[in-house]
Amino acid sequence: RQSVLGVSQDPYATQQTIERNTFDLAENLYVRVVGPFDGSPFTVTVNVVGGVCAGIVPITGDLPAAQNRDKMTVIVTDRGRIPGTTAEKDAAIAALQRLAGRPDVNGVVVDLSNGYPRVSSARTQADDVKACPLAQNLVAKEIKNVIDSYRSQALKYVVLAGSADVIPFYQVQDVAGLANERDYIPPVAPNSASEAGLRSGLVKGQDFYGSSAELTVGSRTVSIPGLAVGRLVDTATDITTAVATYENTGGIVTPRSSLVTGYDFVGDAAEAIANDLAISTTGPTALVTQDKTLIRPPGEPPTDPRAWTAEQLRSKLLAGGHDVIAISGHFSAGKLLAADYSTTMAASEIQQTTADLRNAIVIALGCHGGFSVPTPDLLTGSSPDPDWAKAFLRKGSAGFIAATGYAYGDTILTEYGERLLLDFTKQMRTGTGAISLGEALVKAKQNYLATTAELAGIDEKTIVAMTLFGLPMMKVDMPGERIVTPGENAIPGALTSVGSLGLSVNPEASVGTPTNLVTKSLPNLGAGRAPIDTTYYTGLNGVVARPFEPIMPKQINDVTVQGQILRGV
Repeated sequence: RQSVLGVSQDPYATQQTIERNTFDLAENLYVRVVGPFDGSPFTVTVNVVGGVCAGIVPITGDLPAAQNRDKMTVIVTDRGRIPGTTAEKDAAIAALQRLAGRPDVNGVVVDLSNGYPRVSSARTQADDVKACPLAQNLVAKEIKNVIDSYRSQALKYVVLAGSADVIPFYQVQDVAGLANERDYIPPVAPNSASEAGLRSGLVKGQDFYGSSAELTVGSRTVSIPGLAVGRLVDTATDITTAVATYENTGGIVTPRSSLVTGYDFVGDAAEAIANDLAISTTGPTALVTQDKTLIRPPGEPPTDPRAWTAEQLRSKLLAGGHDVIAISGHFSAGKLLAADYSTTMAASEIQQTTADLRNAIVIALGCHGGFSVPTPDLLTGSSPDPDWAKAFLRKGSAGFIAATGYAYGDTILTEYGERLLLDFTKQMRTGTGAISLGEALVKAKQNYLATTAELAGIDEKTIVAMTLFGLPMMKVDMPGERIVTPGENAIPGALTSVGSLGLSVNPEASVGTPTNLVTKSLPNLGAGRAPIDTTYYTGLNGVVARPFEPIMPKQINDVTVQGQILRGV
């Protein structure tokens, strides 16, 4: 809804009007009148003029024709909307064309500024009502139609060359049930697309552009991650820098060192990621980096000696020389709270440092670490500029992976965002040879879906919000221990035909359920109170965890029968 508030006061015979988009506010809206007052009457008039999305219409016209191209990569941009001078835009487009021409990329550059009437119509509509998230999603759908016109068996990567103002995120309703996006209030321009998405309680994601299938759970629909999608932000010069990073590495980085930080409820994930990276970066000429960690174990207070400060983080991070950087903690779009819960570090320090952060793979586990504000939505002097994504990519980092919204972990388990990013580090060393960052993230998300017993809102948001900034075809070749993809537990027994409908059953199917009892001592808050011992069971494949519900054992079994479709268990 949009309300127009008219305030007038006699004898001055003046009137002031305030326009306020209330979005989906379901509470009282208060108006405070301040100024010289001599007792004369005044009036406040409220005029509700209707929803900002009231005039939005579907986009019509012919869909883009199918392209008979055997391309591996689609690079989408919009020259007219990229911030920069004419010369800077020329350089960015030329860099993208060089990138597309590489044999290891085998791509096509799609410039949406000309020749795409449906995209243009959706753009015009969205620009007229920036406060309507629905209009932005219609733009995203039309851009996806263009990408889909290039779909073939060869297509693997989608590059979104530009910020959300150039290629919008696809926004879905926040159904996590914890920390709704409407509660996050970074300083952004009023009535901008960035503000509208947050105030409407939406989660930004980009898996939509690479998806060819959807999963519907109740009234909610999730785009299944398919093609690897990466985003370049923000200006024409930034795009040129990102391409230069790829060209300088030859498209492959070989990590031999790491830096991992963490504390509070993500401290256990930091420990697990540090252990995994110590194994995967250990090669014949690897650096000894196991001591390059800043981790306050979970459950320990900020007064713990291991509660690192922002200055301690600076001394390690800004020294450079880290090939994989995993920063866990409490984030905002432009700042990070240290483990002492007192000192902070800003994203601007990354951009200003002289340290060599080129080719580093950066992983951030924290709320809004991947919330990137496009240039048109910046509130001068107030918005985080640069944000973390801009800062790291401008320093030549190979890729930055973080959540666009609130990120979740568990105080007892390595769960939600912790589980997803830990699996991402494992996917980077699964199999043989070099593995692309985009495909590693897609596989981690698909694995998250496949191993989640019941998809809750918090799981959906975890998958949607985790975003890759950088080129998705950038490959990582871990020199240390590799993971061989394990097979699932197969169900024993043979099929027996039943009835006349062509159905078969496995009457000998038997599923053992080995469990392990875990005891966890929880602090009993209050002076002099003894800790409370609690228990839960783990199964063959870990546990099922949902907020406010008991932890349950989990077991995954493979019931695949070639040529058959499972009808029930």
